Amino acid sequence: MKIAILGSGFIARFYAESLHAQRRKDRVVMVYSRNEDNAQRFAKDYDLPHYTTLMQDAIEHPEVEVVLIALPNNLHIEAVRGCALAKKHVICTKPLGRTAEEAKTMLNLVEEAGIFGGYLEDLC
Repeated sequence: MKIAILGSGFIARFYAESLHAQRRKDRVVMVYSRNEDNAQRFAKDYDLPHYTTLMQDAIEHPEVEVVLIALPNNLHIEAVRGCALAKKHVICTKPLGRTAEEAKTMLNLVEEAGIFGGYLEDLC
């Protein structure tokens, strides 16, 4: 799978390291960051062909098949909504939502869009 990571901080780097080290067939090809310098540095560090400061551009990029959300918690629902609109599979870091209602909304969005929605728990 070709993956876009939304976010360029510690958690995004944790997943990029894991994916590139352990998942030979799955590759991160795009990163989104609100800060262009951070996006560019992340892309360089992981040899990614694409980076952007526009979230929806990362989600809708034609190479991207799956979107990994590694953003601050308050941005998870916006990102899931964007993935549902673009019909892109999505996996989200913990917590899925800040409230049960928010998490249920995200579940409804992926189910109504007919896309895969996954939840990543990195600390068990």
